[in-house]
Amino acid sequence: WEALFAASLAPSYLNRQAYGFLIRNGSISLVARPDEYTTELDGQLSLGIVLHHFTAVAENWAGRLNWKFGGDASQAELPEGHQVIASCAL
Repeated sequence: WEALFAASLAPSYLNRQAYGFLIRNGSISLVARPDEYTTELDGQLSLGIVLHHFTAVAENWAGRLNWKFGGDASQAELPEGHQVIASCAL
């Protein structure tokens, strides 16, 4: 929960926080959601910052996290327009 809390405090473009986490079957995925106010570049910057905040705290209790970038939104059963950015085993 501490890593998720740290992620919630991460700065994002216009404080939109156009992302979330999906925890399923022993893994966690960073998911981007569509946001009409955030450009692609600003969105990518926000995603990098939130991933860094989450990882910095999570590695204190889980050890080194090995993120795999990309993923299949249909396999994750995400709503249309959502995108899996990165996933790792916990």
